[in-house]
Amino acid sequence: MARWSEVVKLVPNATQGQYDESGYPIETPGEIREVFANRKSVHSNEFYQARLNGFSLSKMFEVRLVDYENETKLLYEERGEDVEYVIKRTYEKGETIELVCMRKDDEHGSAV
Repeated sequence: MARWSEVVKLVPNATQGQYDESGYPIETPGEIREVFANRKSVHSNEFYQARLNGFSLSKMFEVRLVDYENETKLLYEERGEDVEYVIKRTYEKGETIELVCMRKDDEHGSAV
């Protein structure tokens, strides 16, 4: 049964509309939104398959589908500070969506 006792901060994808003097796009981040979530375990098969492909899935959150706007990152508070996670996969389940995440610090790590 869903408790919705966790809070995650969804980080909107940066928008590009203006360019600097060198012609590079200027990314403008949107406003970070806090939403309620359920923290779940990453399925063991998916965890090990990811390890074989060189990355580590470490968290899975379930949020309401209406709260999710195709963000690719989220923040989750651990030991008093926000830790950034990259959303590697999503899975819609009726009115909810699972966000399978990898810790941003682990993005360039090896599989073993």
